[in-house]
Amino acid sequence: MPTQDDLHARSGNTADGECAPGLLASHYIPLPATFRFDMCGKRFDAAIRSHKDGGAELVVRGTLGHIPYSAESAEARRYVRSIVEAAQLIEDTEVSVDKNQTVFARRIVTFKSKPPPSYVAAGTAVMAISLKPLCDAMDNKLNNSDFPA
Repeated sequence: MPTQDDLHARSGNTADGECAPGLLASHYIPLPATFRFDMCGKRFDAAIRSHKDGGAELVVRGTLGHIPYSAESAEARRYVRSIVEAAQLIEDTEVSVDKNQTVFARRIVTFKSKPPPSYVAAGTAVMAISLKPLCDAMDNKLNNSDFPA
């Protein structure tokens, strides 16, 4: 069981003399843990929680944008909806639209044991980067001025 001292971030020097966050190098992370980050102008939330079997589950959820109203541009609305429909085919990714027409993407990875923070950071990065093409497609369709109003 980690002690209170094990859970505090420690700093150390890297080869180039910069200070590195020691929490990533530790062997423990208090679970559940949540954090938020921005990538490509999109907000992502991540959460990791323990499983009763000793493993853990990491969930990354990103807000990709909004489906435009038909009055704004019926064609843009159709294009964005087609992106959402096509995204249903992406393996291990859940794309959904809430009642406010906000588009979300969610990915989940499970660990057989409680991962160190470096695995959480790496897993989060891989999942977020894998969603970049979807983010780009949404941006392209939402920012395209060729759509008639």
